[in-house]
Amino acid sequence: MDDFGAYRPKGVKRLILFLVRMGLGRGKLKRVFSRAWQATSPDRPVDFAYHGLRLRLRPLGNTIESKILFSSRLRESEELAFIQQHLTGDGCFVDIGANIGYYALMAARAGAKQVLAAEPNPELVERFAANIALNGLDQQIRVLPVAIGAADDVARLHLKQGDTGGSSIVRNVAADGAIDVPVRPLAALLADHGVTTVDVMKIDVEGMEDRALAPFLVPENSDLFPQLLIIETVNRDDWEVDVLQRLTECGYVTIAQTHGNSILALPA
Repeated sequence: MDDFGAYRPKGVKRLILFLVRMGLGRGKLKRVFSRAWQATSPDRPVDFAYHGLRLRLRPLGNTIESKILFSSRLRESEELAFIQQHLTGDGCFVDIGANIGYYALMAARAGAKQVLAAEPNPELVERFAANIALNGLDQQIRVLPVAIGAADDVARLHLKQGDTGGSSIVRNVAADGAIDVPVRPLAALLADHGVTTVDVMKIDVEGMEDRALAPFLVPENSDLFPQLLIIETVNRDDWEVDVLQRLTECGYVTIAQTHGNSILALPA
């Protein structure tokens, strides 16, 4: 793999990133920057230093990569602050729906000794693996190329046109094709990797959060319940089970609500 810096921004792209660093990456200007980027070799990756991380990004066609590159604000800063508070010492972080690994990489930097990250899309797994290598975090982060569900199975992942990170097994997305991906139950996956305690878990699986979590939330798994849970809720209309209610029944308390996520914790 090419060293970090091999895809250094040049010309207009370098100017755009300078303007973002100056604080102009807000509101409508983010779309202006994106359009300007598209006008010059849009498919070429770019190496970008971001709040202590080294990232190799392809910002067009994946929303999170675009937001990282063109926004002047730290992506999901409130969620990251909670993660840092709960990852003391040699904690374990589990990322379900990891995309290019933003949360997992940040958790590893925050001190997580063990990071398990499930991502079923092979294209995103490849990008995630590159970011792990660029940051020297191979010993902390393990990428698991699976979706999380109720049972071992194979599912159809519909690839969302224009936003590969928005691809979904259960949502009716404007799909640009589909692929079959393996499915593994969460408790079995944790057992596979010797996990006995989870400090923090984040889940963002485009409307499949209930199918992934509800089968896990049973008394025999209570020792594995994460102390802090960040769950995307913007697609809860696609849920078959109100997993937030199920979490409340398991003792969780909602401690914060951000633009797209609910943040819950078990009482100390």
